[in-house]
Amino acid sequence: MSERFKNATQSINERRQELFAQLRAQPSGWNWCRKLSALHDELWRELWSEITQEFSNLPPLSIVATGGYGRQEMSPSSDIDVAFIPLAESPELDQAIRILFRNAHDAFGRALGVRLSYVYRLAADLPGLDSISLTNLLDARLITGSSSPFQNFKEALWQDFPTAEFLNAKLEERRSETERTHTTPLVTQPNLKHGAGGLRDFHCYNWIGLAIGERAIPPTAAADQLLLYRNLLHLLSGKLQDELNFARRDELADALQTDPFVLGSNIAEALTQNHNDFLHGLRRLTDNRYSLGQIADAARGEIRINTGAQAGQAAALLAQAKTIGLELPNQLPALTPQVGPEILSAVASPTATLRAIESTGIFEMIFPELSACKSLMPGDASHRYTVLEHTLQAMEEFEKIGPGSPFAEIRNELADPNLPSLALLFHDLGKAIPAGHHQDTGAVIVSDVAARWGLESSLKSNLIWLVQNHLLMSQYIRVRDIDHPDTITEFAAQMPNLELLRVLTLLTYCDVRSVSPELWTPVQQTYLLSLYERAAPIIESNENPTEVESSAIRRVLSTARSSGNTSIQDIEEFLSVMPTRYLLSTSEETILLHHQLFNQVESESIIVTFQDHRELGLTEITLVTPDRPGLLLNILAALYAHNLSIQNLRCATSESNPAIIIDSFFVSKAGSTLPHHLRQRLDIDFNRILKGEITATQLLHSKGKDPERKQQFFTLEITERNPLILEIRAPRGRGLAYRLAKVISEQGLSILTARLGQWAGSASAGFYVVHPDDQPINIPSLREAFLSSAD
Repeated sequence: MSERFKNATQSINERRQELFAQLRAQPSGWNWCRKLSALHDELWRELWSEITQEFSNLPPLSIVATGGYGRQEMSPSSDIDVAFIPLAESPELDQAIRILFRNAHDAFGRALGVRLSYVYRLAADLPGLDSISLTNLLDARLITGSSSPFQNFKEALWQDFPTAEFLNAKLEERRSETERTHTTPLVTQPNLKHGAGGLRDFHCYNWIGLAIGERAIPPTAAADQLLLYRNLLHLLSGKLQDELNFARRDELADALQTDPFVLGSNIAEALTQNHNDFLHGLRRLTDNRYSLGQIADAARGEIRINTGAQAGQAAALLAQAKTIGLELPNQLPALTPQVGPEILSAVASPTATLRAIESTGIFEMIFPELSACKSLMPGDASHRYTVLEHTLQAMEEFEKIGPGSPFAEIRNELADPNLPSLALLFHDLGKAIPAGHHQDTGAVIVSDVAARWGLESSLKSNLIWLVQNHLLMSQYIRVRDIDHPDTITEFAAQMPNLELLRVLTLLTYCDVRSVSPELWTPVQQTYLLSLYERAAPIIESNENPTEVESSAIRRVLSTARSSGNTSIQDIEEFLSVMPTRYLLSTSEETILLHHQLFNQVESESIIVTFQDHRELGLTEITLVTPDRPGLLLNILAALYAHNLSIQNLRCATSESNPAIIIDSFFVSKAGSTLPHHLRQRLDIDFNRILKGEITATQLLHSKGKDPERKQQFFTLEITERNPLILEIRAPRGRGLAYRLAKVISEQGLSILTARLGQWAGSASAGFYVVHPDDQPINIPSLREAFLSSAD
């Protein structure tokens, strides 16, 4: 670096300090910013002069100010952003730019204390630039060097500028900024740049104008006033700061020799005016005529697609146009049928936009599989809507997941936030094909559509898996014991990765909830979240979740000690006589409660407790009593006699002498917890039937129930493992658990756990059964017993 350049840098720095002194003495907005920007420009010209002396035959290069520096809005602590734009790449130019940036870093960073960043841009880079990079270039101006590269670059920039996409990005960016800071200008501690009414409102006003073919305007009176406050804030704080808290406001008021509260009101007025100007400027998007790119224009508040445009590009543009407030046409011109991955930006749009796009009829050309579902009636009576409307309702349910939702954290952890929407869009398309299961035919449709649209293989495979398995979690939460470690192991083994578990959880919630408002219950929500929470760490760590019995015992004893329980030895004896599956699938707190009940049981005594789970609309009934033949069947008969809905039942039998059963039943009456009088009646009937004072048949007859009624079955599936799993789908109705348990009991088998639920106009039940003597179960005989008992 030459001595001349060092002297020039020192001189510019001295003049820069004089500018700071002027700002303190006579605060100013844009005029002061322009003076500081001009000083920085002068230093760049000195840098360029140094480089051209060292490299005398450099190819043409433009040194361009971008962002706030390009707008000449340099506040005291603003960063400097520049772009180096050549006509073409060359080794000599690369070497010169490296030296140029090194010298610039020394001059600006070390001598002036200004943060500096630069980019290297070619016209060929433009198609891949994001909206922020494009925005910086909209504000660009030539500082020094050759003008031809910059001129060619600007022509390329506007030749195929993505107007609709850019406008959408700017509006969304502005919305996010105000939500992060403040959404009204009437605040006491404003963000002068990013908050509502801040300088970004003025910037965005100009960016919108530039995108639709207007010229940028200089700062308005309100924007200039905000620049003055920002300049002073930087000067007084000595750093890049836009948050004006009370302490800094008082410092500004002192510098301006005014009252802090008067200053606060003046700032609020400037913010309000600036925000109103921005909101008024948005009307240009629907009032003006402008180009939306090569295939469409905006005119009279409506998008007009050119004849012969590619259908995929047209669909994407329709989505963008709807988002910026343009009306979509009732009838489209003749389009060419080409569709590519750009269609994703349309089909992954918010549901309101998707509905508007669908109304134009464009999906009949590019997505006929979706159009075929518009008036398609679902195959079961529980659905309130046609297949397409159900799909859109499910997508809207996904959009509603926000702060406060128990599913919000799962949504926030998604790597691809659009994947659930796409999976929901495809999940029921297979219903248009009558033959086969709709999840299987839907997977074939996904494969065909993904190939036609040219989607990436990873997205294609994820969508195929999600559509093919979109009923998996609902099946588990309806009929499987999700407290049993083996169930979680089995379920987790079917999950390819944690991301797909997250998406499937959200898909299940949105799918079931949108079938009809009555179908999704707090119980299902609890079971779904529990299944997710138990499976997620297993999938993430790829470890087997089954704990050995000793580990489970240690946890229970640790809980007992921490609660001050002194009966540790007695608890150990209780744990030693309980089956391992009970220890591994029951919480520590519940085990300690059961231990207390276990100690209270005497010969022939029956202990019945009731605990409400009001958030679920369920009452948990726990029965502790010495074991005896037909005990569970008699309990189920009593529950059936009183018309109770059983959601879940868990059975455990001790290996003590006498054997003690600890059975828990989660029940409801008309969707609510049990009233006090019904609890009293149940307690009496449990004691009567279990003590032999009345038979199950007599009790059922006394309540108008037929104990010999046959049970109709839709499906019966038997999973051969230990314990054996029976999954049954049958018509909805009371007494299902009793009638199914009757068949199991008549085969001499014991029920460990059962789950019951209702879905799609039918009931589902899952039973985990074992032979009481650990003998193999005769599966053909069991199957025949169910079939022969059916109506």
